Amino acid sequence: MNNETLTSQDLIVPVYMDVSTVLDLVASIQGGFSLIDKLTTRNAISNAINDTKRSLSANLSVPGIGSVGINPSKTASETEEEHNELQSERNYTHGSLLAQLRKDLKARKLLKTFDSEDSYKLVNFGDFVELHGTFQVNPFVDSLTVVNQVIALYYALTQGNNSDKRDNTSKKQFRGQTKVEAPNDGKENIDRAKQIIDVFLNDVENEYRRLFVIHSLNDKRFKAVTTVYHPYLRDVSVTDLARKNYMVLGKVIKTFTGNEMYFDLLEGTGAGALGKELMDQFMGTIKLVRANLPEIPEMQLKISAPVIQIMPIAIYL
Repeated sequence: MNNETLTSQDLIVPVYMDVSTVLDLVASIQGGFSLIDKLTTRNAISNAINDTKRSLSANLSVPGIGSVGINPSKTASETEEEHNELQSERNYTHGSLLAQLRKDLKARKLLKTFDSEDSYKLVNFGDFVELHGTFQVNPFVDSLTVVNQVIALYYALTQGNNSDKRDNTSKKQFRGQTKVEAPNDGKENIDRAKQIIDVFLNDVENEYRRLFVIHSLNDKRFKAVTTVYHPYLRDVSVTDLARKNYMVLGKVIKTFTGNEMYFDLLEGTGAGALGKELMDQFMGTIKLVRANLPEIPEMQLKISAPVIQIMPIAIYL
Protein backbone atom coordinates (compact mmCIF):
# COMPACT_ATOMS: atom_id res chain seq x y z
CA MET A 1 0.00 0.00 0.00
CA ASN A 2 1.58 3.24 -1.12
CA ASN A 3 2.05 5.97 1.45
CA GLU A 4 0.65 8.49 -1.04
CA THR A 5 -2.75 6.75 -1.00
CA LEU A 6 -2.78 5.77 2.69
CA THR A 7 -5.70 7.07 4.75
CA SER A 8 -6.87 6.57 8.32
CA GLN A 9 -9.51 4.15 6.98
CA ASP A 10 -6.72 1.91 5.71
CA LEU A 11 -5.08 1.69 9.14
CA ILE A 12 -7.50 -0.67 10.86
CA VAL A 13 -7.39 -2.15 14.37
CA PRO A 14 -9.07 -5.59 14.57
CA VAL A 15 -10.89 -6.69 17.74
CA TYR A 16 -11.99 -9.96 16.11
CA MET A 17 -10.28 -11.86 13.32
CA ASP A 18 -10.58 -15.32 11.79
CA VAL A 19 -6.88 -15.54 10.95
CA SER A 20 -6.98 -18.80 8.99
CA THR A 21 -9.74 -17.48 6.72
CA VAL A 22 -7.85 -14.22 6.08
CA LEU A 23 -4.68 -16.16 5.19
CA ASP A 24 -6.59 -18.47 2.85
CA LEU A 25 -8.28 -15.57 1.03
CA VAL A 26 -5.09 -13.54 0.61
CA ALA A 27 -3.27 -16.62 -0.71
CA SER A 28 -6.14 -17.39 -3.11
CA ILE A 29 -6.14 -13.85 -4.51
CA GLN A 30 -2.38 -13.50 -4.82
CA GLY A 31 -1.59 -17.07 -5.82
CA GLY A 32 0.18 -17.83 -2.57
CA PHE A 33 2.36 -15.69 -0.34
CA SER A 34 4.94 -15.82 2.40
CA LEU A 35 4.60 -14.35 5.87
CA ILE A 36 8.22 -13.20 5.55
CA ASP A 37 9.75 -11.33 2.62
CA LYS A 38 13.53 -11.29 2.17
CA LEU A 39 14.67 -7.94 0.85
CA THR A 40 18.07 -7.54 -0.84
CA THR A 41 19.44 -4.03 -1.44
CA ARG A 42 22.46 -3.55 -3.69
CA ASN A 43 24.37 -0.25 -3.91
CA ALA A 44 26.88 0.25 -6.76
CA ILE A 45 29.69 2.72 -6.07
CA SER A 46 31.64 4.00 -9.13
CA ASN A 47 35.21 5.21 -8.81
CA ALA A 48 36.96 7.05 -11.73
CA ILE A 49 40.70 6.43 -11.85
CA ASN A 50 43.06 8.60 -13.97
CA ASP A 51 46.04 6.62 -15.00
CA THR A 52 48.81 8.50 -16.83
CA LYS A 53 50.94 6.21 -18.80
CA ARG A 54 54.25 7.41 -20.33
CA SER A 55 54.66 5.66 -23.64
CA LEU A 56 57.66 7.60 -25.23
CA SER A 57 60.62 9.65 -24.03
CA ALA A 58 63.14 11.16 -26.48
CA ASN A 59 65.41 14.17 -27.12
CA LEU A 60 65.35 15.52 -30.65
CA SER A 61 67.91 17.99 -32.14
CA VAL A 62 66.18 20.53 -34.38
CA PRO A 63 68.39 22.84 -36.51
CA GLY A 64 68.09 26.49 -35.48
CA ILE A 65 66.08 25.58 -32.39
CA GLY A 66 68.23 23.32 -30.38
CA SER A 67 67.39 20.29 -28.39
CA VAL A 68 63.69 19.57 -27.67
CA GLY A 69 62.53 16.99 -25.21
CA ILE A 70 59.41 15.06 -26.22
CA ASN A 71 57.50 13.14 -23.53
CA PRO A 72 54.05 12.31 -24.94
CA SER A 73 51.60 10.82 -22.45
CA LYS A 74 48.35 8.92 -22.68
CA THR A 75 45.59 9.41 -20.05
CA ALA A 76 42.99 6.67 -19.65
CA SER A 77 39.86 6.94 -17.48
CA GLU A 78 38.87 3.60 -15.99
CA THR A 79 35.79 2.85 -13.87
CA GLU A 80 35.66 0.37 -11.02
CA GLU A 81 32.44 -0.64 -9.24
CA GLU A 82 32.06 -1.78 -5.66
CA HIS A 83 28.85 -3.58 -4.70
CA ASN A 84 27.41 -3.40 -1.19
CA GLU A 85 24.65 -5.95 -0.50
CA LEU A 86 22.23 -5.68 2.44
CA GLN A 87 19.67 -8.35 3.28
CA SER A 88 16.68 -7.80 5.59
CA GLU A 89 13.39 -9.50 6.39
CA ARG A 90 9.90 -7.96 6.34
CA ASN A 91 7.28 -9.73 8.44
CA TYR A 92 3.55 -9.54 7.73
CA THR A 93 1.30 -9.25 10.77
CA HIS A 94 -2.27 -10.51 10.84
CA GLY A 95 -3.55 -6.94 10.83
CA SER A 96 -1.50 -6.03 7.76
CA LEU A 97 -2.82 -9.09 5.92
CA LEU A 98 -6.39 -8.05 6.77
CA ALA A 99 -5.67 -4.59 5.36
CA GLN A 100 -4.24 -6.23 2.23
CA LEU A 101 -7.36 -8.39 1.88
CA ARG A 102 -9.65 -5.35 2.04
CA LYS A 103 -7.47 -3.56 -0.51
CA ASP A 104 -7.56 -6.53 -2.90
CA LEU A 105 -11.33 -6.97 -2.57
CA LYS A 106 -11.96 -3.27 -3.21
CA ALA A 107 -9.57 -3.18 -6.17
CA ARG A 108 -11.45 -6.09 -7.76
CA LYS A 109 -14.86 -4.55 -6.84
CA LEU A 110 -15.73 -7.63 -4.80
CA LEU A 111 -16.58 -5.82 -1.55
CA LYS A 112 -20.19 -4.64 -1.23
CA THR A 113 -21.85 -2.38 1.33
CA PHE A 114 -25.19 -2.97 2.99
CA ASP A 115 -26.69 0.21 4.34
CA SER A 116 -29.36 1.40 1.91
CA GLU A 117 -32.30 0.19 -0.18
CA ASP A 118 -30.24 0.12 -3.36
CA SER A 119 -27.20 -1.60 -1.87
CA TYR A 120 -29.38 -4.21 -0.14
CA LYS A 121 -30.89 -5.28 -3.47
CA LEU A 122 -27.41 -5.98 -4.85
CA VAL A 123 -26.36 -8.29 -1.99
CA ASN A 124 -26.51 -12.00 -2.77
CA PHE A 125 -25.45 -15.28 -1.23
CA GLY A 126 -21.66 -15.61 -1.08
CA ASP A 127 -20.90 -11.89 -1.51
CA PHE A 128 -18.27 -10.15 0.57
CA VAL A 129 -19.86 -7.30 2.53
CA GLU A 130 -18.63 -4.57 4.85
CA LEU A 131 -21.03 -2.93 7.30
CA HIS A 132 -20.57 -0.12 9.82
CA GLY A 133 -23.00 -0.57 12.67
CA THR A 134 -23.89 -0.95 16.35
CA PHE A 135 -23.41 -4.43 17.84
CA GLN A 136 -26.26 -5.73 19.98
CA VAL A 137 -26.11 -8.99 21.91
CA ASN A 138 -28.82 -11.50 20.88
CA PRO A 139 -31.99 -9.57 21.92
CA PHE A 140 -33.63 -12.74 23.26
CA VAL A 141 -30.64 -13.48 25.50
CA ASP A 142 -30.43 -9.82 26.46
CA SER A 143 -34.09 -9.88 27.54
CA LEU A 144 -33.63 -13.09 29.54
CA THR A 145 -30.61 -11.59 31.29
CA VAL A 146 -32.59 -8.47 32.23
CA VAL A 147 -35.45 -10.66 33.52
CA ASN A 148 -33.02 -12.59 35.70
CA GLN A 149 -31.55 -9.35 37.05
CA VAL A 150 -34.99 -7.92 37.86
CA ILE A 151 -36.05 -11.16 39.56
CA ALA A 152 -32.84 -11.24 41.60
CA LEU A 153 -33.46 -7.64 42.67
CA TYR A 154 -37.08 -8.52 43.51
CA TYR A 155 -35.93 -11.41 45.71
CA ALA A 156 -33.36 -9.23 47.46
CA LEU A 157 -35.98 -6.58 48.27
CA THR A 158 -38.85 -8.89 49.24
CA GLN A 159 -36.77 -11.18 51.45
CA GLY A 160 -36.10 -8.28 53.76
CA ASN A 161 -39.78 -7.37 53.81
CA ASN A 162 -40.82 -10.98 54.44
CA SER A 163 -38.34 -11.17 57.32
CA ASP A 164 -39.87 -8.05 58.88
CA LYS A 165 -43.37 -9.51 58.41
CA ARG A 166 -42.33 -12.76 60.10
CA ASP A 167 -40.95 -10.82 63.07
CA ASN A 168 -44.14 -8.76 63.34
CA THR A 169 -46.29 -11.90 63.04
CA SER A 170 -44.33 -13.62 65.81
CA LYS A 171 -44.87 -10.62 68.09
CA LYS A 172 -48.60 -10.58 67.33
CA GLN A 173 -48.89 -14.33 67.98
CA PHE A 174 -47.09 -13.86 71.26
CA ARG A 175 -49.76 -11.33 72.18
CA GLY A 176 -52.47 -13.87 71.35
CA GLN A 177 -53.46 -12.44 67.96
CA THR A 178 -54.26 -14.44 64.80
CA LYS A 179 -51.35 -15.10 62.33
CA VAL A 180 -51.47 -12.93 59.19
CA GLU A 181 -50.08 -14.42 55.93
CA ALA A 182 -48.42 -12.11 53.43
CA PRO A 183 -50.00 -12.17 49.95
CA ASN A 184 -48.29 -14.35 47.30
CA ASP A 185 -47.93 -11.48 44.76
CA GLY A 186 -47.30 -13.95 41.94
CA LYS A 187 -44.21 -15.44 43.63
CA GLU A 188 -44.98 -18.91 42.26
CA ASN A 189 -45.04 -17.54 38.70
CA ILE A 190 -41.77 -15.71 39.30
CA ASP A 191 -40.09 -18.83 40.70
CA ARG A 192 -41.26 -20.89 37.75
CA ALA A 193 -40.09 -18.27 35.25
CA LYS A 194 -36.67 -18.11 36.95
CA GLN A 195 -36.21 -21.88 36.57
CA ILE A 196 -37.22 -21.83 32.90
CA ILE A 197 -35.00 -18.82 32.14
CA ASP A 198 -31.95 -20.52 33.66
CA VAL A 199 -32.54 -23.53 31.38
CA PHE A 200 -32.99 -21.28 28.33
CA LEU A 201 -29.82 -19.30 29.04
CA ASN A 202 -27.77 -22.47 29.45
CA ASP A 203 -29.10 -23.64 26.09
CA VAL A 204 -28.87 -20.43 24.06
CA GLU A 205 -25.69 -19.02 25.63
CA ASN A 206 -22.52 -20.84 24.66
CA GLU A 207 -18.97 -20.55 25.98
CA TYR A 208 -17.65 -20.87 22.44
CA ARG A 209 -19.87 -18.53 20.44
CA ARG A 210 -22.23 -15.56 20.75
CA LEU A 211 -24.87 -14.22 18.36
CA PHE A 212 -25.00 -10.48 17.60
CA VAL A 213 -27.39 -8.26 15.70
CA ILE A 214 -25.67 -5.36 13.89
CA HIS A 215 -27.74 -2.24 13.22
CA SER A 216 -26.50 -0.12 10.31
CA LEU A 217 -25.45 3.37 11.38
CA ASN A 218 -26.43 4.75 8.00
CA ASP A 219 -30.01 3.41 8.17
CA LYS A 220 -31.34 1.61 11.28
CA ARG A 221 -33.80 -0.41 9.17
CA PHE A 222 -30.98 -2.52 7.80
CA LYS A 223 -29.50 -5.19 10.04
CA ALA A 224 -27.07 -8.07 9.91
CA VAL A 225 -26.98 -11.16 12.11
CA THR A 226 -23.67 -12.86 12.81
CA THR A 227 -22.23 -15.49 15.15
CA VAL A 228 -18.98 -14.47 16.82
CA TYR A 229 -16.62 -17.20 17.98
CA HIS A 230 -14.77 -16.48 21.23
CA PRO A 231 -11.29 -17.80 20.23
CA TYR A 232 -11.05 -15.08 17.57
CA LEU A 233 -11.93 -12.24 19.96
CA ARG A 234 -9.43 -9.85 21.51
CA ASP A 235 -11.68 -9.77 24.61
CA VAL A 236 -13.58 -13.05 25.15
CA SER A 237 -15.99 -11.37 27.55
CA VAL A 238 -17.42 -9.50 24.47
CA THR A 239 -17.44 -6.32 26.56
CA ASP A 240 -15.60 -4.54 23.75
CA LEU A 241 -18.36 -5.39 21.26
CA ALA A 242 -21.69 -5.02 23.04
CA ARG A 243 -23.50 -1.73 22.28
CA LYS A 244 -20.50 -0.26 20.44
CA ASN A 245 -19.89 0.74 16.82
CA TYR A 246 -17.54 -1.28 14.60
CA MET A 247 -16.90 -2.27 11.01
CA VAL A 248 -17.49 -5.90 10.10
CA LEU A 249 -16.17 -7.76 7.06
CA GLY A 250 -18.01 -10.96 6.25
CA LYS A 251 -19.46 -13.30 3.66
CA VAL A 252 -23.21 -13.53 3.10
CA ILE A 253 -24.90 -16.75 4.22
CA LYS A 254 -28.51 -15.74 3.64
CA THR A 255 -30.64 -12.69 2.85
CA PHE A 256 -34.12 -12.04 4.25
CA THR A 257 -36.55 -9.84 2.32
CA GLY A 258 -40.29 -9.16 2.40
CA ASN A 259 -42.73 -8.44 5.22
CA GLU A 260 -43.06 -12.10 6.21
CA MET A 261 -39.34 -12.85 6.21
CA TYR A 262 -37.38 -12.83 9.46
CA PHE A 263 -34.38 -14.34 11.21
CA ASP A 264 -35.24 -16.68 14.10
CA LEU A 265 -33.09 -15.86 17.13
CA LEU A 266 -33.59 -19.39 18.47
CA GLU A 267 -32.30 -21.03 15.31
CA GLY A 268 -29.91 -23.87 16.04
CA THR A 269 -30.78 -24.05 19.75
CA GLY A 270 -32.72 -26.57 21.79
CA ALA A 271 -35.27 -23.87 22.57
CA GLY A 272 -35.90 -23.46 18.86
CA ALA A 273 -36.88 -27.13 18.63
CA LEU A 274 -39.52 -26.94 21.36
CA GLY A 275 -42.32 -26.07 18.99
CA LYS A 276 -44.90 -23.32 19.01
CA GLU A 277 -47.08 -24.77 21.80
CA LEU A 278 -44.29 -25.00 24.39
CA MET A 279 -42.89 -21.61 23.40
CA ASP A 280 -46.36 -20.09 23.81
CA GLN A 281 -46.47 -21.56 27.32
CA PHE A 282 -43.13 -20.00 28.14
CA MET A 283 -44.18 -16.63 26.74
CA GLY A 284 -47.39 -16.92 28.76
CA THR A 285 -45.35 -17.44 31.93
CA ILE A 286 -43.26 -14.37 31.14
CA LYS A 287 -46.45 -12.42 30.56
CA LEU A 288 -47.67 -13.37 34.05
CA VAL A 289 -44.36 -12.29 35.53
CA ARG A 290 -44.55 -8.96 33.70
CA ALA A 291 -47.97 -8.40 35.29
CA ASN A 292 -46.19 -8.35 38.68
CA LEU A 293 -42.91 -6.86 37.46
CA PRO A 294 -43.70 -4.38 34.65
CA GLU A 295 -40.03 -3.38 34.43
CA ILE A 296 -39.31 -6.62 32.58
CA PRO A 297 -38.98 -6.01 28.80
CA GLU A 298 -40.94 -7.90 26.17
CA MET A 299 -39.25 -10.91 24.64
CA GLN A 300 -37.93 -10.57 21.07
CA LEU A 301 -37.66 -13.86 19.19
CA LYS A 302 -37.32 -12.60 15.60
CA ILE A 303 -35.36 -10.04 13.58
CA SER A 304 -37.54 -8.71 10.80
CA ALA A 305 -36.33 -8.03 7.23
CA PRO A 306 -34.41 -6.37 5.72
CA VAL A 307 -31.67 -8.42 7.34
CA ILE A 308 -28.76 -10.54 6.16
CA GLN A 309 -26.94 -13.35 7.91
CA ILE A 310 -23.17 -13.23 7.49
CA MET A 311 -20.14 -15.28 8.46
CA PRO A 312 -17.75 -12.82 10.13
CA ILE A 313 -14.17 -12.66 8.90
CA ALA A 314 -13.06 -9.65 10.94
CA ILE A 315 -14.44 -6.89 13.15
CA TYR A 316 -12.38 -3.72 13.43
CA LEU A 317 -12.17 0.02 13.93
